Amino acid sequence: MEFTRFLNWIDSIPEYYHSKLAIQIKDETIQYTDDNNNYEILRSEIEAIPLLDDQHPHDLFYDEHTYEVPITTTSLGRTPHLSYLRNHNRYAQFEDTENGFTYSLSKPSLTFVLNYVFRAPPSELHYHLRHRLYDNRPISYDSLDESEEVKVSTIERLFHLMLRITVRRTLKIESREQLISIEKFENLANAFSFNFSYNFNATIQFRRSENHDKDHLISKLFKNNSSTDELDPPKRIYNAELLAKYNMAVSSDNPFVMYLGFYHVIEFFFESVFKEDLITQLRNEITHPKFSTKRNSDMQKIIDLIKKRVKSNLNDFQGTEEEALKLTLSKYLELDNLKTFLSSNNNLDEYYQNNDVSFSSGTKFAIMNDPDDKIIRNISSRIYKTRNALVHSKSNDFLQTPRGVYHPLKHEKALIMEIPLLKFIAENLIIKHSQPV
Repeated sequence: MEFTRFLNWIDSIPEYYHSKLAIQIKDETIQYTDDNNNYEILRSEIEAIPLLDDQHPHDLFYDEHTYEVPITTTSLGRTPHLSYLRNHNRYAQFEDTENGFTYSLSKPSLTFVLNYVFRAPPSELHYHLRHRLYDNRPISYDSLDESEEVKVSTIERLFHLMLRITVRRTLKIESREQLISIEKFENLANAFSFNFSYNFNATIQFRRSENHDKDHLISKLFKNNSSTDELDPPKRIYNAELLAKYNMAVSSDNPFVMYLGFYHVIEFFFESVFKEDLITQLRNEITHPKFSTKRNSDMQKIIDLIKKRVKSNLNDFQGTEEEALKLTLSKYLELDNLKTFLSSNNNLDEYYQNNDVSFSSGTKFAIMNDPDDKIIRNISSRIYKTRNALVHSKSNDFLQTPRGVYHPLKHEKALIMEIPLLKFIAENLIIKHSQPV
């Protein structure tokens, strides 16, 4: 590595860490302090560091014998073995002697650390550094075990000290003999994740840059500008069932759960709105001056109308969801308020006008320009197509025209962009369906 590149990286570290580590740059050395111990890195050590080329992703190390990716683990209930690994910074290693693979759950290797720290976008690295600033735990070094068997270099200590802020643990897969493609390694990683989940009731989630992008995007779209000093006591009573669905969505950090939670709030109104509309249509028909109960053709028209709009299974919702969604939005959605919200929130009005939903072909809508009926029609189409892509995961293998299917790792950011629209509509309906205290 070029010494100047290393110095540029040092300069990019926030001043807080400069002072904490007491970093000093000399002509041939860099000195810093950790746990009251002084360390020195020689220029020759830095120039001997191997770095991957810029074609490699910064958050994944791969060569034809090694694959390493950052992970987080979550569990259902209490998982003693997983808790022990987490709390004691332990290594877990699994040997596949038959196929020649070794799987390791451990702290990140120096090779991964170097690749990540020097090639991560500054915004990503600084995002995590800023969050770490507000953590009152002291900066301490726990990313490698120091023992008689493992000698930790001063470079390794500095990089791990910084990296522990963002990456605590990785999954590493090594092939002893075969040359393995990255696609094969990814399949092995997914297979290991499933085996782990099946046996421990816990998940291994691969922490790629998309996760940082997701968190940053959610924070940007749902910025909280309120103060507790401005909060009034409630003046209305809200439907408990709607609040349960709404709270499920708000409390989740999973866009899939968030979207469906808000959609379920809207869905609550489908039955009543549909029946009300059907009754109104029937009443208009039978009270029209030209209608006669003595004329068979007029009676057949009523029968055909009911058959067209009502299903045969009386235990299910009687209309079509898309029609009911459009009726619900037509009745309850205040478009002027929606226009204000979208135009004042990260230019979402322009986003929805210029972008369909990539994975569902959800329809664009121009809320500032189109007539109201077209806006309602296009919003309902956008929401309904996206909902279908989430809940219908059937294979497209035998279809001439593939249906929209949501793939979490691929489409998560696109789905996040749809959530502000759903959240606004859900909140609008909850308030409309409330009563004064």
